[in-house]
Amino acid sequence: MKRLRKRKPNKGGKNAKQIKAEEKAAERIRKSKERRQTEIAKGRNPNKKGKQARIFDEWDELAKEERLYKKLKRNKITKRHLRSMRKIEVRGEQTQAKGLEKSQEWLEYHKTTAK
Repeated sequence: MKRLRKRKPNKGGKNAKQIKAEEKAAERIRKSKERRQTEIAKGRNPNKKGKQARIFDEWDELAKEERLYKKLKRNKITKRHLRSMRKIEVRGEQTQAKGLEKSQEWLEYHKTTAK
């Protein structure tokens, strides 16, 4: 008689590499939340970008605008499309400004509670 092997429980069709990657991602998220909480506890603003990050963002925006202008010169896009892309960028800047206002509110709140 043949012996029947017991099957291992099925883990949803995922292999070990996928499971490990998901666990690492979950751990990374948990650590970032933890760091954010410690920054808040120390009285720091977790939303604030560093000087170098702001500089990189400005260069990225400039590069994007240059690529769009180059496409316009080669007649890949129209002026209307270029204008619409710029409007989208302006809207993005407005949302960043709202984020900045929130961070300023955060600072003011902590200044008042610290007293």
